[in-house]
Amino acid sequence: MNELLIFIFGLMAGAFVQAIFSRILGIGAGIILFKQVELECLRMLALSLEDAAFMKAAKQKIMKQFDYDPNAVKITINEDDFTIAQWKRSSIERMIERYPTNLAKLTLYNDWESAMQYLNENSNLVEDK
Repeated sequence: MNELLIFIFGLMAGAFVQAIFSRILGIGAGIILFKQVELECLRMLALSLEDAAFMKAAKQKIMKQFDYDPNAVKITINEDDFTIAQWKRSSIERMIERYPTNLAKLTLYNDWESAMQYLNENSNLVEDK
């Protein structure tokens, strides 16, 4: 009878320990996956900024080729710079706002510059395709 109680207690203790380890490993795997998705999102934002910069340069080139008023060109350049700066700020803010509440505190950046620095430092974790 004693052996049966020890066996049952050991079985229950093993199941309990296994459940705890499974939970810890699941949380760890979830955080790793989240960080990889986060880096992919940051990379997409960086690529979008490159596209916006290309379009800005193309627009300025066309405006100069067709002899637009120099003041209009300057105004357009200033508007584009302001729009891009606003986009960079708001894109990072909105991304962080939409993080799951339990993972939001793991964010290591809060603006565009620190987000791109984080991406550069961790770019080895993102697959190039």
